[in-house]
Amino acid sequence: MSIFPKRIMSPSALAGVACMVGAGLLAASWGKKGEAEAVKSSDPPNQTPQRISADELRRLTLAPEAYQPRVKVQGKVIADRESQLSAKVSGLIELAKRESSRGAFVKSGEVLFQLDDSPYSTTLAERESELADAEYKLAEAQQKSREWKRMSHQSSQSQPHLIAAVARVKAAKAQLAQAKLDFEATQVRAPFDAVVIEKLAEQGEYVAAGEPLIHLVAIDQVKVRMPVDRNTATQIALAAGESFELTSPNHAHVWVAKFEYIEPIIDETCYQLCLVASVSEPNLDDVQRALALGSMVESSLPLHRIDKAYRIPSAMLAADQSVLSLNTAGDLERLIVKPISQDQAKREVWVELPQALDNLTLVSAGAQPVKTK
Repeated sequence: MSIFPKRIMSPSALAGVACMVGAGLLAASWGKKGEAEAVKSSDPPNQTPQRISADELRRLTLAPEAYQPRVKVQGKVIADRESQLSAKVSGLIELAKRESSRGAFVKSGEVLFQLDDSPYSTTLAERESELADAEYKLAEAQQKSREWKRMSHQSSQSQPHLIAAVARVKAAKAQLAQAKLDFEATQVRAPFDAVVIEKLAEQGEYVAAGEPLIHLVAIDQVKVRMPVDRNTATQIALAAGESFELTSPNHAHVWVAKFEYIEPIIDETCYQLCLVASVSEPNLDDVQRALALGSMVESSLPLHRIDKAYRIPSAMLAADQSVLSLNTAGDLERLIVKPISQDQAKREVWVELPQALDNLTLVSAGAQPVKTK
């Protein structure tokens, strides 16, 4: 018996099996190639963008309008006038106004300090007496001069005693005037309606001439300083003395200010321009309505008017500050514009063109027509 198994398949069947295996391998190979082709064909093709038809364009034809741009600025209230009152004469402070501590309000002409005036009243009386004596002696000299003139027929101007008498009267008048000033200086009065910043002397103290007594800031008028950039400073449409409104940050109070000037502020860290305005009725003595020193205010200032500006929907302004327009030939083109201001509530932007057009036709892709007010 043979140890090898018997042939179980004829040569012709075996050949058939081989053909089937070969066909399967070939099909598998073509299948993988087909998948690769399918994957490759799934990539997006390079296609030319489709042209938007006229029906798909939203059109908006605008005419130029006169526009008054405005800019919002903020600033700080500062003192318009301040004064540190000093003693003009020396003496003991007999009376100091009690209601003159820090933050107190004083009226113009109100006596804040009274110095001991007894030595100055004595000097004043002496100077008045000296002047009366000098005037009496001048009268005697003038009488003698007239007699001398009749007797000698000489000019009275050449008589030494008359010249000396006139000089004594002149000196006595000057001394009396100074004595009056010194006597009046014993009363230290507020030079204007003011708020006390600091009281520097008290009743019972002795002060020398020139020694500071009190520091005051005027309340009848204050100033406001508001930083502005260089471009805004050149565009502000306000003349000197022209009025505009200031408001508190919460818009609860309104004050009328007058534009004065633009001033440069230079310090160690920066250079900036500031608009300076004055407020004549700051109501500093009214706690509820006071435009207090150091407080913040804001305003909307007018800039130079633009005669030809265009109000366009915000959606039509591209990120590169351009708009898509339709020229007179009916061709689409992009125009670079200069945005002036934006109204976020209305979703509108005011823009200016390099060259104004009588009619500007803007277009954008979409199905709904553009509606404007």
